[in-house]
Amino acid sequence: LRLCPYQATSSAAQALLCRARVLAELWTWRRRCAQLREELPSYARGVVAKELEHRRAGTWPYSMKGESAEEAGVPILKKLVAEGRSFCGDLGFVFSEAEAVLDRQEWAARQIPPKSDAFRKDNMEG
Repeated sequence: LRLCPYQATSSAAQALLCRARVLAELWTWRRRCAQLREELPSYARGVVAKELEHRRAGTWPYSMKGESAEEAGVPILKKLVAEGRSFCGDLGFVFSEAEAVLDRQEWAARQIPPKSDAFRKDNMEG
C-alpha cells in the first residue's frame, strides 16, 4: 500500500496499515492451515499404502535412505509434519495421524540391522 506523505505520517493511517498487515498475515496463516488439513492425510495415506505393499512383499521395514523412502513419499510427509507443528492445535487429529505414520516409518528404518563387517579384508585372518 502506498500513501501520500501526509497520510503516511498520520497515526490513523499507520494504525490502519498495521491492522491491514496483521489481517493479511492471519489470512495467509489460515489458508496454509486449511491446505495442510488436506495435504497431511493425503500424503499419510500414500505412505501407509506403500507400507502395506512392502509388508505384503516382505520387504518392510526398509531403509529411509534409498529409493524406497522417496517413492513412499516419506521425505515430503516429513516436511509437511515439520511445517504442521506450528498448526498442530488447529489441525488436531490430522496432524497427530500424520506424525504417527512418520514416527512408525522412522522407527522401522532404525530396525534394519547394520551391515556386518565380518568379511572385511582386515578382519580376516590369514
